[in-house]
Amino acid sequence: MKKRLIITLLATIFIMGTLSSSYAVSSYLSSFSSTYPASGSSSFSCSLCHTNVPTRNAYGAAYGSGHNFNTIASQDSDGDGFTNLAEITAGTNPGDAASKPAAPAACTSYTYSAWSACQANNTQTRTVATKSPAGCTGNPAASLLTQACVYVPPVTACTSYTYSAWSACQANNTQTRTVATKSPAGCTGNPAASLLTQACVYVPPVTACTSFTYSGWSACQTNNTQTRSVVSSLPAGCTGGTPLLTQICNYVPPVTACTSFTYSGWSACQANNTQTRSVVSSLPAGCTGGTPLTSQACNYVPPTPGNPRLISPASSGLYWDNVNQVMIIGGTAGD
Repeated sequence: MKKRLIITLLATIFIMGTLSSSYAVSSYLSSFSSTYPASGSSSFSCSLCHTNVPTRNAYGAAYGSGHNFNTIASQDSDGDGFTNLAEITAGTNPGDAASKPAAPAACTSYTYSAWSACQANNTQTRTVATKSPAGCTGNPAASLLTQACVYVPPVTACTSYTYSAWSACQANNTQTRTVATKSPAGCTGNPAASLLTQACVYVPPVTACTSFTYSGWSACQTNNTQTRSVVSSLPAGCTGGTPLLTQICNYVPPVTACTSFTYSGWSACQANNTQTRSVVSSLPAGCTGGTPLTSQACNYVPPTPGNPRLISPASSGLYWDNVNQVMIIGGTAGD
């Protein structure tokens, strides 16, 4: 009796385990089919995950680690060179290395994306959009994916500038500067005009005169020089320079007629009834000429014969001897 009870219990456990395992296999297959509804791999049923139930193959073991078919899609569980997803897509068994997709055909036709923008190395590229026949492998020649082009640098507006120093202030009371550098490199555009000019106070430059016109020379002065003045000078607005305003000359004193005289005394009246005197001095100083009175009429009195006549002041001691017709020096009237 006891032996029969043990046998019955073991049989019950076996049946329950078998039912549980069968339920598990059935639910996993349903999950696979709902994950990949279009795959023909569902036809492998239990062998999709098992070599023999309940023994799992490599795909079943991978699924058993997390019970998520999507997370193991990129793996190659059976090591046949195809990912699990590639095998499921092809309808082969991802858990059996002997079951794998047929080698894909070489691609013979391609469609391409549009060409990229031309790069700074003067080339542009494109990529393969589709390949034919479907599922084929291979790529077009690299020469079909790149071509030469003419690179045109993009037009970038300048945002920053450096400037030269301000110029000298001009006659219109403004000064200017120019752009030295622009940023970013290769940009185009210029700063506002108001940044290139500013007001200033113009100070006319001091320009030395180089050409002159003159007045006539003045009369020669007593220091033997004569002068003249500048009438105009060039360039216009100039100052200074070295005009010739003086030169050496020969001073000729002016001829001034004498207007006043002092005289010596009158001489004795001569036989022609005139007497004379001489000019002792004249004014103004240095004068010449004039009309001094050096002669006047007088009444001549002949001397008495035999009796010398005093013909000059007594102090001179000069007498005329009318008889002998000689001049007596130092004599007296009675001699």
